[in-house]
Amino acid sequence: GDALWTVSLQLADGKEHDAKATQGDAKGQKGKGGSDAGGGGWHSLAELTKHLAALPCFEGGKLERVLEPELLAAAGLVSGAENFEKKLKKVNTDAVYRQQKYNLLREETEGYAKLVVLLGTITLGGLGESLRDMRSLIGYFDLDPNRVLSLVLDAYECDPENGAYLECVAQFKRSYLPHVLGFKLHFYGDPSEGGAAGLQPTPKSLYRLAARLVSQGLVSLREVLPHTSPSLASVASADARRDAFLA
Repeated sequence: GDALWTVSLQLADGKEHDAKATQGDAKGQKGKGGSDAGGGGWHSLAELTKHLAALPCFEGGKLERVLEPELLAAAGLVSGAENFEKKLKKVNTDAVYRQQKYNLLREETEGYAKLVVLLGTITLGGLGESLRDMRSLIGYFDLDPNRVLSLVLDAYECDPENGAYLECVAQFKRSYLPHVLGFKLHFYGDPSEGGAAGLQPTPKSLYRLAARLVSQGLVSLREVLPHTSPSLASVASADARRDAFLA
């Protein structure tokens, strides 16, 4: 595929050069002859590409991923170079730039139910198989990775001695963890500092979970502190008031 791509670029450059040469005088007539040769080479390359595409080793659109749209169109592998190029741009945009949104009301509850059952059976001995099953559930039911990570943290909080959960947490993108953990801590925060509940104290188990994650390097203390209550500013203010009272 790479060799065909290289040859196609060379022939395309030769065709462009010959096309410019045909606009000259006598030298232009010579260039025109070269253009015919270049055109013959391009036709031969297109025929070769067409025959290669029928081989088993090039099945699955391998040539379409590496060759130029003009050569694919000349070989009859696509309906038209311009249409194929537009379609390719759309696919690349959807894959790279478009943000995937998760509709929580339409997600498969069956997938989360199976995930909860799986999390209740995870052990270090069967960790590899459990991780494969977890990935399969996420892919098959299109589960939100942030919600899956939240459930893994809940399971780890309930059973902190099970090191398998720590390995599960490490499978997710590190950038997810501070936000998911911060949301859990923020739920119990003081409403005056932006907390959501403030009616019950933060469970010690959640603090122990955060401490374990920090000690294992999965999240930094700097990333956790902004989500805890009271805030560092409130602690410093209270300490100043205490010092002023004792003075």
